[in-house]
Amino acid sequence: MQGETTVLMEHCAGACTRINPPRFGWDTEKGKCVKFEYGGCQGNDNNFETRQACKEACKKRMRSTPAPQPSETTVPPKSKEVCQLPLEKGPCRAIIQRFGYDAETGDCVKFEYGGCAGNENNFETRKECRKTCVKN
Repeated sequence: MQGETTVLMEHCAGACTRINPPRFGWDTEKGKCVKFEYGGCQGNDNNFETRQACKEACKKRMRSTPAPQPSETTVPPKSKEVCQLPLEKGPCRAIIQRFGYDAETGDCVKFEYGGCAGNENNFETRKECRKTCVKN
């Protein structure tokens, strides 16, 4: 059974590579359910078959769950330090398009993220990556 901590988990693609229909998980930063690719195994409870199921489970829990204290789970904005980290796919085998800063080229490049682990040099959009890492 999915508990109150479900909504605080990052949705996880899992370690397998089976082709599955998209799943939905609660994104705490965006405050809504988002679609993600699930490999079929070793995920977590923040994984729902439909957007509606995600909304029903997570919105209800978010209303009843006290807001976390800033020192506990709030993720600070990414700092320039993450831009020096290597591009890292991670051990999972999903294929998720992400962007990371490449220090050699001095720009943000597309790479395939496996869906788990990796590091913070991992942005959903090139714009987000450039905002954090590229000097104007």
